[in-house]
Amino acid sequence: MARVVVIGAGIAGLVAAIHAVSDGHHVVVLERKSKIGGRGTSQNSKGFSLHFGPHLIDKSGPFYKLCKQ
Repeated sequence: MARVVVIGAGIAGLVAAIHAVSDGHHVVVLERKSKIGGRGTSQNSKGFSLHFGPHLIDKSGPFYKLCKQ
């Protein structure tokens, strides 16, 4: 079992962490911001909700299956 550090809690970082944990490794995910999601995030400003990056997860895709885990 290896100790793995994943830098960034965007989609790619979270998927990498899931795969490493599934392979039996001890994983630490580091994220500099206060919430996960990377570029796929939302922000409220002056009563408006602003959405950045991807926000659609297709139920037939592999990322949806990972989210269900």
